[in-house]
Amino acid sequence: MLKSICACLLICGLFAGVGWGQTATSYPVLGSTWYSPVGFVPASSTAVVNTTVLVNTLYLANASGSSVTVTLVDQSTACSSGPCSFWPSVSIAANQVYTASLAGMVVVGGIKWSASSGSTVVGYLAGQYPANLTAQLVWPLAPMFAFMPPAHPVSIAVFGE
Repeated sequence: MLKSICACLLICGLFAGVGWGQTATSYPVLGSTWYSPVGFVPASSTAVVNTTVLVNTLYLANASGSSVTVTLVDQSTACSSGPCSFWPSVSIAANQVYTASLAGMVVVGGIKWSASSGSTVVGYLAGQYPANLTAQLVWPLAPMFAFMPPAHPVSIAVFGE
């Protein structure tokens, strides 16, 4: 009887951490913090960072009197053999500020950004480098899912006049 109870407790203990039909998820270990200096988003597509990163913060402020479109893409070839737009092109109204928390979104290969008009939108990006980059990219479908929205809710704050 005691052996049966011990075996039952052992089996229950093995399944206590993960429910039926669930699998454990391995998250990348966070490395050092990276950030772009606060400055104008250029009119031509320019690299902000040239390696796979996790993005936490996006800040865009249109200092002009007219709307400006900002484009953010990764540097992978996962979207029809070209870069993926990990954030949709954002049209920022005159004198508006956009901030977003991207909750550690993985962006493969780095980030490039551009604005439809140079020297008008002040931008800032920040996040972490993945500490276990090699292990993270071993999974063959990792680049395919790099452009998907984060699993956590994204909050957008718009400030204006």
